[in-house]
Amino acid sequence: MSPQPIAPAWGDDGRAVAPVIGVVILFGFLILTLSVYQVEVVPQQNAEVEFQHFEDVRNDLIELRASILQAGSIDQPQYQTVQLGTSYPTRVFSVNPPAPAGTIRTT
Repeated sequence: MSPQPIAPAWGDDGRAVAPVIGVVILFGFLILTLSVYQVEVVPQQNAEVEFQHFEDVRNDLIELRASILQAGSIDQPQYQTVQLGTSYPTRVFSVNPPAPAGTIRTT
């Protein structure tokens, strides 16, 4: 009888190792790129949104002060709104801060 070839052990088969390692490295670069985007770019974009919100609230408070002064002089109630929270643009691959909540009331 001729000896039959012995099948290689499961761990000795290295045919698909290179593509798997390539996919893992590409996935790692993707995660690294998304992490850097979240850490560097998103806060800069949020700073622009927050600055615009700051300007809007400042204008709302100026209008509130003017309506309070006018209400005192004409003895008529004035109703003014102030937008307290800002809303960030939606992003597909990154995380935004939670939605702010709050109210302001005057009597």
